[in-house]
Amino acid sequence: NYDKSKYLLIGNNRFRKRTKKKLAENPMKMGEEEIGHSSKEKYLGDIINEKGCKESIQDTIKERKRKLISKSEEIVQLANTPQMAGLGHSKTAFNLFEAQIIPSLLNNAESWIGITNKQIKELQEFQDIFTRKVLHLAPSTTKALINWDVRLMPMKWRIASKKLQFMRKMNMKEDTNITKNALIQETIHDINGLAFECRKLAKEIGLEDLLKYKFSKGDIKEAVR
Repeated sequence: NYDKSKYLLIGNNRFRKRTKKKLAENPMKMGEEEIGHSSKEKYLGDIINEKGCKESIQDTIKERKRKLISKSEEIVQLANTPQMAGLGHSKTAFNLFEAQIIPSLLNNAESWIGITNKQIKELQEFQDIFTRKVLHLAPSTTKALINWDVRLMPMKWRIASKKLQFMRKMNMKEDTNITKNALIQETIHDINGLAFECRKLAKEIGLEDLLKYKFSKGDIKEAVR
């Protein structure tokens, strides 16, 4: 499909400008058809931005929030029905949020290397807004109390858990596994990638390096909790 086939230029500004100039003189082609340039494209559920990881994560979060706002509103409306009120609690709404919203919002979050505090805060605000709407609370209500009452895991630790669990799975693979080998090379060459982030997160919750020591899924869940 020539219309859907695009290329991205990943690198610094100097490289992208130089390459664009070359492609203007000698266009990239598929057969006899010229392939167009795109600054960002969707791939395996994530938005890949040619400017780098930070921009890719931001575009992915923005797109997913846009799609999930209406679904979140549907859950809030459901929680407000008389039938739900008769149950005497709002647990169903939060169960639906966990089952329908979170998996879509945080799909592939283990690959979000270099996610910023600002981006985590944006995701947390999305969850907090949902909670306030379900419970009919004012924005000034203390967030720590809300999170404690509804028992929704903070976004920082949702993402951290996915990264740590992914690292645990990789540690169980043979050293010849391409992904595990890449993580080992990160460690050897002191690259600030996923292995580095997971070592930092593991230390924060009292665990050893997950690429060197074996932990169960339950060990990580308990440490995060």
